[in-house]
Amino acid sequence: MTYLGDSMSSLDSFEVKILRELVRNPRVSDNKISRITKIPVKTVNRKRKILEERGFINYLTLLDYVKMGVFGTTQLYLVIMREGVTKQALSNFLGSINYSSHLVKHIDSCFIGEFEGNSALVFVIQSRKDEDVVEIFNADLVPMINSKFGQGSVKDVKVLRINELFSISHNYLLSKNMEQGKIRSDWPNDMLFISD
Repeated sequence: MTYLGDSMSSLDSFEVKILRELVRNPRVSDNKISRITKIPVKTVNRKRKILEERGFINYLTLLDYVKMGVFGTTQLYLVIMREGVTKQALSNFLGSINYSSHLVKHIDSCFIGEFEGNSALVFVIQSRKDEDVVEIFNADLVPMINSKFGQGSVKDVKVLRINELFSISHNYLLSKNMEQGKIRSDWPNDMLFISD
């Protein structure tokens, strides 16, 4: 089952085939999907547009800045908030931040979660050196959090140094099934997760 906002809906067999080809290679044309899957190109085009409009498909380019030599370290920060700070308040806060090019450069990803009953933020931060990441967190992120939620709003912080990115978004096992920016052609279809 696939979540459609307020309701649940199953993907049909055409949509699963189309999504499988898009997971393999997000740059694949509708014509090529049609040739591979034997689905009429107009159907591929129509279903792809519907899947995009519903927000099922998001295209992005994953740049590995560590491999490119831009950054030398990646750290995950689990920021546990004090009691009373809700996930909705954190969502509003993240949506209201005036993201500078500095933050965009160094924050690889950000999540809202829960840790032992408290709302939490998770930041994956990259920079050249470990001590730079500590400075970015303490000089940029903590003051923003405190200005929104008050001093003492952060209950605890856990830090994990990440050594290697191995997989992302279920299907992309970077050192195992990726080749030239797409999933290897010999990677079996049954090893791709599309839907239950």
